[in-house]
Amino acid sequence: KNAAQFVQAQRGAGALVALSTAANAVTLPALIVAAVSGNAIGLSGALAAYLAQIVALAPWSRRFGVRRDYALLAPVAALVFTAIALVSFAHALLRWPVRWKGRALAPRR
Repeated sequence: KNAAQFVQAQRGAGALVALSTAANAVTLPALIVAAVSGNAIGLSGALAAYLAQIVALAPWSRRFGVRRDYALLAPVAALVFTAIALVSFAHALLRWPVRWKGRALAPRR
């Protein structure tokens, strides 16, 4: 529910955040599939995307005092956040109840 509200409230910026997170999320699966299938071009593209994530996170890591090796986990974090966002959107769009503190809360009408 929160991810859907964020995108709705932020409009263009929220959509850009959602799209960039989804793009980051496919890096790790693309890397694995390219490595398993032996696709050299796909592997080089996935590695380039992975390295771009690490480089892009470097200023943030320095600014907030986060160890640089945590940037290696960026694709895993993006996968997790994308899964959370997809579940959130499904609950918001399909009006499924949300569980919070053991209770099912019906969506607002």
